[in-house]
Amino acid sequence: SFMTELNNLYFTLEKNLSYTPDSLKCDNKDQILSEIIEINKKENAELWKIELENYKRLVFPVISKEKIYKQVIIDLESTDYKELIKISHNQNLNLKSICFAAYLYTLVCYNLTNDITVGIVSNNRTILEDGDKLLGCFVSTIPFRFKLPENETWINILNLVDEKLIKLQKYDKFPFTEIIKTINEPVTNANPIFDTKFNYIDFHVFDEIIS
Repeated sequence: SFMTELNNLYFTLEKNLSYTPDSLKCDNKDQILSEIIEINKKENAELWKIELENYKRLVFPVISKEKIYKQVIIDLESTDYKELIKISHNQNLNLKSICFAAYLYTLVCYNLTNDITVGIVSNNRTILEDGDKLLGCFVSTIPFRFKLPENETWINILNLVDEKLIKLQKYDKFPFTEIIKTINEPVTNANPIFDTKFNYIDFHVFDEIIS
């Protein structure tokens, strides 16, 4: 975001030396206040209590005594991207929901269970105007509990995942540390809820680059 802004400012000034960027309509103080407000919303804590009631930790088979961290990156441009876009348009779903549903279904099959909890990367940016333009690391990760109904079609699964992602957008600004406290999980140096997480990255800001 910073590099795009800097690039565009450079080329704009090259054409117009008198150009002055507009000030943002919010700042980091607003961001901090938004976080405090989210922490104190009772509905946030209530939602996560219900969402994670009697959840079961997703356990992977032990393949080594050592703790292993592994990151798998899949570039959509190198997959059947056109087919995914077609599904996205036909079913009125975004690519994130489709990819996340495939990820969840794979874990369900791998673990022979229809109730899993994983992490999904989100953000806690303020929803005030220009909040998307603040520079900083506003990445967060929230738990996502997926219960797969029996005999569901792929289309229904995609829609279930998409609907839940939309629902959780209202509560994903609640800090993960507060979620842990809410469900009374012990705080340690390890994640107490999940060992695997999904991150969908789309650097759409690059589409705004001036050249």
